[in-house]
Amino acid sequence: MSLKDLIKEVIERGIYYEDALILKSLAEKLHFIENGGDCGVIEALEVGTLLGSLRNRLLYDEYIKLENLVLDIIEKSLLRKK
Repeated sequence: MSLKDLIKEVIERGIYYEDALILKSLAEKLHFIENGGDCGVIEALEVGTLLGSLRNRLLYDEYIKLENLVLDIIEKSLLRKK
């Protein structure tokens, strides 16, 4: 499942406005990293903070899928650097 598909699924299920803003910020940050942007300490902290703020706002399976997607994107970014 891609990040776009997961976000679409969450929004179709129904989500509060402020949660949607957090999800949008996370998606923008991940899109930047995925497309060759730097993933340094600051970016990783920002992504972690955004992800953590969604922990109790999403369904458990949605959160786990999102967490796995985030880890995959960051891992690929770090492997590109080597």
